[in-house]
Amino acid sequence: MYQSLIVEFDPDTHVATATMNRPTALNAIDEAVLTDFGNLWNWAREDIAVHAVVLRGAAESRAFSSGLDLRGPNRVVRHPNVFVNRSVHERLSPKLHMMYKPVIAAVHGICAGAGQFLINECDISICSDDAQFFDPHLAIGGASAMGPIAMSRLVNLSEVLRYILLSSAERLTAETALRIGLVTEITTRENLWPRAQELAQIVAGWDSVAVQGTLRAIWDGLELGRKSALERAHLYSDASRASGAGEFRPFAKASYTLR
Repeated sequence: MYQSLIVEFDPDTHVATATMNRPTALNAIDEAVLTDFGNLWNWAREDIAVHAVVLRGAAESRAFSSGLDLRGPNRVVRHPNVFVNRSVHERLSPKLHMMYKPVIAAVHGICAGAGQFLINECDISICSDDAQFFDPHLAIGGASAMGPIAMSRLVNLSEVLRYILLSSAERLTAETALRIGLVTEITTRENLWPRAQELAQIVAGWDSVAVQGTLRAIWDGLELGRKSALERAHLYSDASRASGAGEFRPFAKASYTLR
């Protein structure tokens, strides 16, 4: 089913793990990867056993993802009729596949270009202390358009403009990514994957319908005015209750971390 992703699922935790598996190509995104992501998001959306997804790059690679593959035999080729083309962002996005189960990104090494598109669409992003983020579009003569629009929902506009305009001349460190809100946590490379799994298991432990209603309300709200967003959120809240979610239950036994 997948050519360039390794997808695993743990039925006990309800967590799926998707690993981009093109280490020799720095996990660059080609047509096979785009097809795989479409299949992944459609499956995760439809399978009620899946409550959360962890997204990561092959451990032996120096990159989470180096961006779009411009040289490989399966590179993305644009159709001369622009109205036929689907954007790379659309094909990578879980939200544009109507997949509102939580996606946790575990970023190590380089995250560039279209790799950033994935981070923009994740619900929680963490990184290892060796992570570096940059956008190469302007450096290779291409307009950077979709990435900064999505990124500006997470990060202050002035930071987005600097990030985009300096292109490959400046790379964000893990510490800077944390400071501006691109990621929410830095860990060691060794602890990156276990920590992502830990976070995923926590959110997968809540009622899945209630979680999906929460995320749908938040992400849809970004597209709407305040009043319309609150009205839409009320509908999602009622829908989760009607499905049996949202009932008050005793808190599960857990250990709590102050952050």
